[in-house]
Order: sequence, then structure tokens, then C-alpha cells
Amino acid sequence: YKWKDNGDGTSTLVPCEYVAQIGTKKYESLEVAFAAANDGETIKLLADCAGNGIKAPQGKFTTGITVDFDGHTYTMDGSMVGSTGTETQAFQLLKDNKITFKNGTIYSEKAKMLVQNYSDLTLEGMTLTLKNENYNDAYTLSNNNGNIVIDGTTINANPAGSTAFDVCRYSSYTSVNVTVKGESVINGDIEVDAGAGDPKEGMFLTVEAGTINGNLRLTDGGATAITDNAEKAAVKKNNDVTLAAPADYKWKDNGDGTSTLVPCEYICAIGTTKYETLADAVAAAGTAVTTITLLTEAATDGVISGDGVVVPSGSNITFDLNGLTYNVSGETVGSSGTKTSGFQLLKESNITFKNGTLKATAPTAQMLIQNYSNLTLEDVNLDGTALSGWAYALSNNCGTINLTGSTSITAKSGGRAFDTCKFGSYAIPTVNINTTGAITGPIEATGGKLNVENGKFDVTWVTDNNYAAGDIQITGGVFSTEPADEYLAEGYVVVDNTDEATKNEYPYTVKSKEDAGIFDLFDDIDYARTDDVQATKVTYTRYFSPNVTDNYQAWYIPFDYTIKDEDADNFDFYKIHLISASNKQYQDDLIEDNTKVYIHIEPIPSGTVLKANRPYVIKPKAEMTHVFEAESVTLYGMNNSIRLSMSTSEWDYNFYGTYTTFKEENQTAKQWIGLNTNGNYFWNKPSSSLHRYRWFIKVTANTDNGDYSKLNLVFIEDNDEATDISKKYLDEDEIEGIYTLDGVKVQTPVKGMNIIRFTNGKTKKINVKK
Repeated sequence: YKWKDNGDGTSTLVPCEYVAQIGTKKYESLEVAFAAANDGETIKLLADCAGNGIKAPQGKFTTGITVDFDGHTYTMDGSMVGSTGTETQAFQLLKDNKITFKNGTIYSEKAKMLVQNYSDLTLEGMTLTLKNENYNDAYTLSNNNGNIVIDGTTINANPAGSTAFDVCRYSSYTSVNVTVKGESVINGDIEVDAGAGDPKEGMFLTVEAGTINGNLRLTDGGATAITDNAEKAAVKKNNDVTLAAPADYKWKDNGDGTSTLVPCEYICAIGTTKYETLADAVAAAGTAVTTITLLTEAATDGVISGDGVVVPSGSNITFDLNGLTYNVSGETVGSSGTKTSGFQLLKESNITFKNGTLKATAPTAQMLIQNYSNLTLEDVNLDGTALSGWAYALSNNCGTINLTGSTSITAKSGGRAFDTCKFGSYAIPTVNINTTGAITGPIEATGGKLNVENGKFDVTWVTDNNYAAGDIQITGGVFSTEPADEYLAEGYVVVDNTDEATKNEYPYTVKSKEDAGIFDLFDDIDYARTDDVQATKVTYTRYFSPNVTDNYQAWYIPFDYTIKDEDADNFDFYKIHLISASNKQYQDDLIEDNTKVYIHIEPIPSGTVLKANRPYVIKPKAEMTHVFEAESVTLYGMNNSIRLSMSTSEWDYNFYGTYTTFKEENQTAKQWIGLNTNGNYFWNKPSSSLHRYRWFIKVTANTDNGDYSKLNLVFIEDNDEATDISKKYLDEDEIEGIYTLDGVKVQTPVKGMNIIRFTNGKTKKINVKK
């Protein structure tokens, strides 16, 4: 019994309301019993009760104390406990204690934290409920130190929004280890934290059994601890426990019926969504236009290793390697029975790899990329050096493939850099190479198309019966060995590489003939260049038909040509010594006014330089197609401004060239070579075709009187060094006469040798052959 104060100066004797008992001694409050308990004792609750918060002082119960609630509930509705300034708790259990709560309930609507624990705490068959509707940042059970066992216990988080319990290695405390087992029920979140990310001697959560109706939540400190120090910080669960991993984490099976929480090893992302494998990202992409980017933080020394990837038909994906290397070190992919590829890119897809390196070190990898798609490699290095077996760095069986930027491909020794292979019913692939990178290793062309525009090539060429002429078209690049002419596109040649940076390793380069200074001119093919260019080589191909054998033909080309011995074996060359015109009437109709023109020629030997754009005469000795070739010469352009015939106030002079005898009815269809007032020859036809000619001159009066009485002579200088063709217009009083060798004076030179005597006493011999 006890005296109960009546408030009026008197007290009444009443029975004591005992709620707790230690041994045989009873207590009216759990708070008093806890304060009276000694190490090793058990407190037994006798009834449901309420009271103040309870504090277990540090080191008081080193052997242990047990509170047996015996099915009763303790409600904390009085004064709260806690550290100075933070008295917000129903229980504060300080370190260096061993405490067991069993078979009962702790409840509060007032506390912000139901149990603040630093001790070795065991909860057996307990229910911990916090229901503070005015506080949304509450913890029902907070564990900052010690070993805690939650066995067959229900923990209810504050409904206002809070945490059921945490595992928080806090401040200077050395470790915290929480185990959930039995038929425990956790209604609310579980938080895992480590101060400053440091687990010190340990921070562990193990869920062996129970029902978790909440999320597992990692703070930054908790995440850092289990990521950086897995030996001292871990979250584990039995595999039959349902507990979702938090974002960016996953359960890793330990192989013993348990799993450990580990960070997701994200290697790539689509936008802000991250994926652990390229295959996962490809699956998420579907058919949408998508960029998958490798993550820098996932790389070790710039390398991300993973499994091979199948890219399905209809995909539209850019793989941005982000300056990293992706190494296929795990499972390889491919068709059933041939899963030997790092990447298999299926048809009707548009795929780009850019900005990085692909390689494969998996022992089953025989092909780095097996491609059926439209594929672009942009600034990518395909490293096939670690492949096994057939070892194709890139195999192309379908689609259009573009190698751009600085893309390089390196084959394994004995393997292939890439192929263009007609395969089954697939459309033949087309590979276009325009890269500053290097292709090293054999290139196999077996039915596909290959267009080479640029690149560095240390390659050999492998073909089979599926290869057809023209399948390889090279228009640029530098090469360690000279590519065969059959692989060069029309109009392209192999020349010496003069680039100082590459010429030692790649002594050959392919250029267009014009870029290489090589120009090919053909009889009857238009020549329309208007600028002068320094040429390394010029060829002029001309056909001489049987009907011109031993007949005189015109020679007129836009580059200097030195007669070679082989030319002299096949042709006689002549320079024009004199062109003479007469008004004597002839019966034949060579030209419309029947004035015959004579061209007087002089033989010239091998070694003579035939000047550009000057008329010469050539006589073939047989039917042939002959190539005249000159090196290191100037190829002169056609100058439209001098395409004029020579005219005086009285006469027009036009030089005609024909394939056959010139007749009036077809003269307008013929071309002529004219002589302008500067003494330069030119073509009348704007297309400037090069043709073979016989030479004639047409003389036409500019007046209507039909006067043809004057004798007009045009002389070609004998001097081989002359740079142009000079001319004279001779009045009759300037010439004494024209004579045959017999001394007979004639009006105009006749066939055979003629002597022209001038009034100044000089003479000149001319030989008229036709």
C-alpha cells in the first residue's frame, strides 16, 4: 500500500498499482524498475502501463538485462529522454549494455523516436509502434551502435512518413550490425547509413527471414560504405526474402542461398537512364532512333568489359563509345551454332559506332563485328588482334558500310581486317572508306563492292570466284604496297607518296590523273582546258588507219613533245618550212575559189622537240594506235581570245585540215587552223578536239571586186628555237621572181625544188612535194 495525497493536506492509504517486478520486488512504473535493476536481472511487466521515457546508462548492463513484457504494452506518454537538447525518445539505450526486450509492445504517440539504441539489443516477439501524426521524420527504431537482433518482431513506422528502423554507423561509434529473422514483420522503410561513408569496424544488415513491407533505403554515406568497403559494410538477405534493391543497386547471388546488395555496374545510358549491359540498352531502344553512350565512370583504365550484343533487325542505334574501349570478354553472340561474334548487327537496321575502340578477348570470339546492317564507323578503332579462329575484325554480308573520320581496322596476324562478301540471299554489301585512319591486314573481296576514297592501307587483297572486275574501286589513300591497276577507278593512278608524315610507311598513293599531274589526250576527244598546268606526264593516243599509211597527217598538240627513237621507227616527222598560195586557176576543186595551197615541209630527226600548239606534219609507216608520252611538261590551255582567223583589209586567210580531199560541199563541216595577227595558230572549234589533218589555206577577198592578183606568201621560220610562227605579206615589187631549178620563172612554186629570189638580192629554196 501507499499513501495517496488528496491535495488538501491529507493522504489516503491505497493499494500500490504494481506494473513491474524484479525477482520478488515489485514496482509501480517500468521507469523505476529499470532504474533499480542490476546487471543480469530480468524485469517482468505485470500489466499494461504508461509512463516516462526510459534511459539505460552506458555500461550498466554488461552481462545483460531482460525486459519481459509478458504480453503487455508500455506506452510512453510522459517526459521523453535523450541527449541534452534532443530529448525526443521513448527509450535511449546507451552503449556497452546488453539488453533484451521480449513478448510485448512499446507504443507512443508523443515520441519522435521510439527506441534510440547504441547497445547490443535483442527484440524477441516484440511490437514497436510509433504513431506521431505531427512528425514525419521519425524513426521507430534507430540503431547507431552494437549488435541488434530483430527476431519475430513487428516494427511499425510512423504513419506520417518515416523509417521503421535504420542501420546507422554513427559518429565515433565503432560498428553496428542488425539481423532480422524469424517471423518478423517490418512495416516501413529500412535505412542504411554510415557517417561520412566510413563503416569503421563494420556496418551490416542481414535479413534472414520475415516480411518487409517497405523499401530499403541507402543514404549517401551508406552507399559509399558498401561500394567502397564491401568487407566492412554489407547488406545481405536470404534469397527467399522479398526485398527490392534500391535504385542503382541489385542483389548479387552468393551461391549459398543468400544475396548481397551491390551497386549496379552501369556501363551505358540512354539519356539519363542507365543500363548494366549494352544488350539491356539495345532492348530498351527498340526501333526508336536512339543513342547509347558508354559511361566514363564505368571504365577501368579506359576499358569497359562485357558480353557480346545482338542488334535486332529494324534498329536505329548510335553507339557512342565516348572515348572508351568496349571489350567483349564474356559471352559471344551469333546465329545458333555459330555464336562467335562480339557484335551481330542484323539487316534492315541503321547502326553507328563512333568515338572509341571495339575489341574482343573472349576465347570464343572469332569475329569482332558480324554485319548485315547499314553500318557507319566514325572515329572508331576496330582491334581484331586478340580474335581466334578465322579472325575477321569486320565481316560485311549485307548493307552499306561507311568508314569515316579517323576509323582504323587492325587484323590479327593470319586473320582479315574486313570482307565484302556476297552471302546467301542477302543483298551484296557496299563498303565505302573515307578515313584518315589505317587499315592493317588482308581485305577480302568476295562478291561485295568496295570504294576506297581515303585511308592508310597496309593490306593484301584476297578474292575468289565471286569477285568481279570493278568490285574494288580505289580513288585515294596511301598504301604500303602498290595496288594493282585493276583495283583503280577509271582515271586514277598510283604515284609516289610525297607526304613526309606517311611516305616511309606508305610509299604509294592513289590520285586522280589530273591531281597527279597525269593527263591523257585522245584523238577526236574534246580538249577544253583553259588554264596552263605543270604536268608530270602527258599522253596523246592517236589511231592511224590503213588509208593514211605513208600519207602526210597534221600534228598539233598542247604540250612540247620530244621525238623518241621508237617514234622515228614508226613515223616520219616534218616541220612546215613554207606555206604558199597562188591565184592560178586549176581544174580540180580543192577549195571553193580553186586556189591551190602548198605546204612545204622539212624532215626532223629523233630528239627534236615539237613545240606545243604549233603545226607539224607526221607520216605513219603502218596502221597503228600509238601513244605519245611526255614527262614534266607544261600542258597549255586553250585561249578563246585567239580563236580568230588572220585578216587584212583585203584578204582573209584560213588554214583547213581534212581527213579526205577538201571539197566545197563539205567544207563547213571541216575544222580549220587559223593564224591570227600575232602569229599564233588556233582552233576554230570551241570543243577544241584534237584531230589529224591535211593542211590547206583558203584565201578570200574582203572586197567584192574578186581581185586575186596579188601573190601572198606565209613563211614558217626555219629556226627550231622560234616560239611562234612569223609571217610576211609580200607585194610584187618585193620579189624578183620564183624559179625552177632549170631557171624557168613561174608564177607560183611548182612540184619539186623552187628558188625564190627577192629584190634585196636574197634567195630561198623551197621543196614542194605535193
